Amino acid sequence: DTGDDLRPIMLQAIKETEQRVRAAQTAIGEARRYISGKMAAVGRFAPNAKKTAVEEFGTLKDRLEEMQQKLTPYKTVRQDYDQRAQAKKLHEELSTKVSGAEIEVEKAAMMTAPLGADCNEGMKETEQALSMAQSALSQALRLIDSKLKSLSGPLKEEILSLQERAKTAQEKLDEVRRNVKETQVRVAADLLLREVSDK
Repeated sequence: DTGDDLRPIMLQAIKETEQRVRAAQTAIGEARRYISGKMAAVGRFAPNAKKTAVEEFGTLKDRLEEMQQKLTPYKTVRQDYDQRAQAKKLHEELSTKVSGAEIEVEKAAMMTAPLGADCNEGMKETEQALSMAQSALSQALRLIDSKLKSLSGPLKEEILSLQERAKTAQEKLDEVRRNVKETQVRVAADLLLREVSDK
């Protein structure tokens, strides 16, 4: 996986970013203290010089505040990276579960096609396939529902799309189950008709 290959490089970049953020934060703190010290000294200036100095130091304070605002998003770079990695892992896990459930539903659907008048064995296999598909779907939906409670943002949207896929698979499974039931009723009715016609 390319992500795993790049992990050491990304972690190194995160480490360097954290170091630079700390250095920048230290520089901003020192600049604030320096400006505050100079602002205290401005009180002894003549009125015109005082006004000019206060304006200049105010401008510098504003620029420091702008720099602080630009720096703030980088303070959480490691946490952001970890959250994205966990989100990717969660999405892959849930996607695998849903895909597995969808495959089980497809298997069950394919098994219903050959059901005919004399297939008790086929009916049992189909019911077993339906049971396995329902189990896989139920597990996937429960897991998705439990994870959705704590999610927000883009990941929640992605997980909601997985939930929709699982619900669509559930609808298909319900349709397959109805078809199997109809086939069972038809087979039972055919057997009953044969018995009656034989007598």
